[in-house]
Amino acid sequence: MPPTTRRKTTAAQLEALTDRVDGAVERLSAIEAALVGGAPDGVSAAAAYDALRKQLLAAAGERKRLLVCLATLSAALAEDEPLETLRGRLEEWAAQAGLHEVRDTDDLSRFDVVGDGPDVRVVRPAWVDGTTGALIQRGVAERTEAGQA
Repeated sequence: MPPTTRRKTTAAQLEALTDRVDGAVERLSAIEAALVGGAPDGVSAAAAYDALRKQLLAAAGERKRLLVCLATLSAALAEDEPLETLRGRLEEWAAQAGLHEVRDTDDLSRFDVVGDGPDVRVVRPAWVDGTTGALIQRGVAERTEAGQA
């Protein structure tokens, strides 16, 4: 076989191989785009699935912890445990959950405010998630006349 024929065959094979590699690269790019799924930070579908799975497991654990607390509270009430013991347990559970009692009236948006007057006193504290800052339960604040707070 003459050298020019062999070069054409090799060149044709190399061109065909280049076309196949280019096609594979295009298909891999399409697969990657599908896996990313348009996530803004480029998280793959597998990573997003894993994060969701972990969140579901955490939520199930938190639910179980809540149920244990409720069962413990019910048993304590049935056994007429002293109020101070119950208060201590509730404070411990709130601390474990990152729940904070708010009595500061600088931010009245956390309270239902009743009454008139220049002074404000807390009737019932607000409760805030210490991790997110989200309001869990509104408190009650009362406006009073000067010196009554």
